[in-house]
Amino acid sequence: MAALVTLAELRTRALQRANMENTQFITTAEANQVVNTNAYKLWNRLARAVPRYFSKDFAIVTVPSQVAYPFPPDFHSVQAVYAIEQNDRWRPLRNLTDTQRQVFRPPQGNYQVTLRYTPTFTKLVTDSDTLDGVAGLDELIVLGAARDFLIKEQNEAGPVVDEMRELMVDVMSFGTNRDIGQPEYVTEVEDYEDWPYPYAQAVNAYQIRAGGLDLYSVAPVWP
Repeated sequence: MAALVTLAELRTRALQRANMENTQFITTAEANQVVNTNAYKLWNRLARAVPRYFSKDFAIVTVPSQVAYPFPPDFHSVQAVYAIEQNDRWRPLRNLTDTQRQVFRPPQGNYQVTLRYTPTFTKLVTDSDTLDGVAGLDELIVLGAARDFLIKEQNEAGPVVDEMRELMVDVMSFGTNRDIGQPEYVTEVEDYEDWPYPYAQAVNAYQIRAGGLDLYSVAPVWP
């Protein structure tokens, strides 16, 4: 279960860590911006450490002869792209290089595709806005904001920075310990079921472009 923390809570904790609860030097709006900046940094670190921790699905239906499809508004990065086959079976599509592009063509039908992606960080605006504290790692947001407050007032931030370094170790190991009971990977050696051919969804590959996803089908080798 997610441990949700509010913007107001993060701001209050950061000011307390900096011993600046009653400061007149930093406005609430400025403190909120500092908290959001450090929350964004933690979001990016976790997205790299655990690529599928922040994950959303976006449905696409291909249009005959159309290659380009826009990303959802909150798109950050691709995790995987799937064609949805019979019985809700998800077939992963291959990521094309430019040299492979010549043997592919635009899809020629209406096919079901799902983009699984990492969304962008959602800025905290009101005091009641929340984010996932992620097993207590929201303390890194608090420490980062406290450091920035102290630096602005030209106070000593060394002890806070030392705490941040220690907590960063937990962030970097978070991905490897997330599903510690499972092996790193599994190789099937029997009872492997291949995808039925021809595919019901005649879309086979994708490329990432600025602002969108290009989808392709295998071009026929005969005239």
